[in-house]
Amino acid sequence: NQSVYVRIAQVAYMMENYQAMGDACERAMLIDDRQPVVYLLYAQAVRGLGDDANTLSMLTRAVALQPDYAEARLLRAQTLMDTGQLDEAQDDAAWLMEHAGESEEVLLLQARIMVARGEQEQALNIYNKVAELNPFNADAYRGRAGPHEAMGNAAEAQADRIVQNAEAQKAARIAEAEGQVARFNAMYEQYALNPLITKQRMFYEALEDLLPDLKVIITDGSTQTMLPLESFVTEAPAD
Repeated sequence: NQSVYVRIAQVAYMMENYQAMGDACERAMLIDDRQPVVYLLYAQAVRGLGDDANTLSMLTRAVALQPDYAEARLLRAQTLMDTGQLDEAQDDAAWLMEHAGESEEVLLLQARIMVARGEQEQALNIYNKVAELNPFNADAYRGRAGPHEAMGNAAEAQADRIVQNAEAQKAARIAEAEGQVARFNAMYEQYALNPLITKQRMFYEALEDLLPDLKVIITDGSTQTMLPLESFVTEAPAD
């Protein structure tokens, strides 16, 4: 079932396991090689592995299969820009501006292309627009600092960097909190399925954190049979 491999690839992407992601995409292609989403996922995998040429090839295939695939065009434009192909990147950016609307991502892409072309004032105007749309977009302030500095506005550049750092710290804290919530939810799901086993595991993990050198002994309740827990969790010495 191709959908299973697509889901595996999506999970691997979240885990930043790009090799496993690519393997899942290849298996999905063996089932059906005309699904644009599979080529997009494969492009994300090989981009994560640093293969820009294959990234562009996969994205071009995705766009050929689905010309209005905005997500594929956006990633292709970003990759083209990163590899110095500014005219080609601008073609995709222009298509996105016309057909997908002026989202924050598309506007930031257009601004980055203009900075690369030396069009600092135009880039600054777009960064200002993104900041107006979303005053909490750290990328807008980080990007805007460059044109400010290039145009001799050192004070404004420094102010943007301060705001960007603050927004980045805020985003990191939010991500950390969301991660803690996700871990709690996962633990609760395990607890709901196996309350006793989960409580025991949490107890042993807490002991390991508090007393890392503690040796845990498992007994049968009569002290006639005692097994050191570490013998089950440490690797046997190599021959």
